[in-house]
Amino acid sequence: MALPAFTLKPKHDSPRKQVCDMTAILEAKGISRTYTLSGGMMKKSSKLQAVRDVSLYVNRGETCGIVGESGCGKSTVARILLGLEQPDAGQITLDGQAIASIPRAELSRRVQPVFQDPYSTLNPRRSILETVIHPLNVHKVGDAPSRDRRARKLLDQVGLPKRSFHAFPNQLSGGQRQRVAIARALALDPDILVCDEPTSALDVSIQAQILNLIQDLQRDLGVAMVFISHNLGVIEHVADRVAVMYLGRVVETGETRKLMQRPEHPYTRALLESVLTPDPELGLPDLDLGRSFPDPTNIPSGCSFHPRCAFRTSVCEDSAPEPRQIHGASVECHLAGNLGENRLATVD
Repeated sequence: MALPAFTLKPKHDSPRKQVCDMTAILEAKGISRTYTLSGGMMKKSSKLQAVRDVSLYVNRGETCGIVGESGCGKSTVARILLGLEQPDAGQITLDGQAIASIPRAELSRRVQPVFQDPYSTLNPRRSILETVIHPLNVHKVGDAPSRDRRARKLLDQVGLPKRSFHAFPNQLSGGQRQRVAIARALALDPDILVCDEPTSALDVSIQAQILNLIQDLQRDLGVAMVFISHNLGVIEHVADRVAVMYLGRVVETGETRKLMQRPEHPYTRALLESVLTPDPELGLPDLDLGRSFPDPTNIPSGCSFHPRCAFRTSVCEDSAPEPRQIHGASVECHLAGNLGENRLATVD
């Protein structure tokens, strides 16, 4: 597939696999989350199924990527993994222990977020140094001199110059603020980082710098990571495994390299084909997804992707597919393994 139009370090240059083992540290088992939407005075309320029976896991030292269109449930999964929301069904475990039974202070030390907009998550009245020291103060880690030394070391690790340590968030660029957010997330030496679109609010050239920084820190610190993005081109470079979400469900999951080379779900294929190339003569890709958009308040019968699928048959409209193992990937598609290299005739 075409690479994003910015410079990323080649994945094979990073020895992350050396710190990765096959023991799941964080696992979601059949989680679901539904919201009730008010209809106002003249309409009935409706149900929005944000996450539907999602299962995934993160091994120690690895990156699990979650990708999909806006509104597919990625951020809801992130909030549930962080313990910020409780699922209506299913369970999240950390080292085999249900996170609902883990004290909030301990959970926040072990699982830390990096959000999309760093400015909204940084206290404008705290200096950069104070921002990174703050979680150490809250959790009473060490004494004041050791907290100061650790905060300065982290800010140095994320590439911020010493002259910025006493600056305030409004004095920094977007990329610098995201570096501060990453340093703060690492202050408590967490087991897992949950990164929810951490580069999408940044300029393209800055995105590459932050992605390279995250890869370097993971290599050096061995932290596991959940990396959420709408861009498969980014996920290809940072994730060991990837879960593709559509309308609240994981429709395909597998090792990143294999999934990128041979996607089995039509939606994954469409996401791959949506990555723009730097060549302006190629124009915009035709994804064959039609004009309909997914509506989480009105889930289609059968396969939820069938109204937009170029391969759909009558069975897709009537019956929801069960996950199938194809070429090492888990795929929810009746036609998985039979799509071939080229598109089939579109069913009207």
